[in-house]
Amino acid sequence: MQALFERYQKWNAGMQAAQGKLMAEQVEKAYRELTAAVDTVCERRHVDIVYRFIPTALPFESADLGNAMIQVQARTFLHSPEALDLTAEVMKELNLTAD
Repeated sequence: MQALFERYQKWNAGMQAAQGKLMAEQVEKAYRELTAAVDTVCERRHVDIVYRFIPTALPFESADLGNAMIQVQARTFLHSPEALDLTAEVMKELNLTAD
């Protein structure tokens, strides 16, 4: 029984590693698509620098202190003009809609 359990653990670890690698590849692919769309919008609007940020008006989605702190840290700017937000144009470039 112990040998079977060890074999299962080894198999499970291999599956988790393969799944983690696949997920990392998918995240990188999505990131590359996003940056390509941002580049396209920036060329159109003659924008030199783009920050990724969570607007301060969006509600926190956290159930514990650690996640709340991440929400605060991800909100780079405390105030910014709406005219600087390229989100809608980038989503259009990616053929996405806001839900």
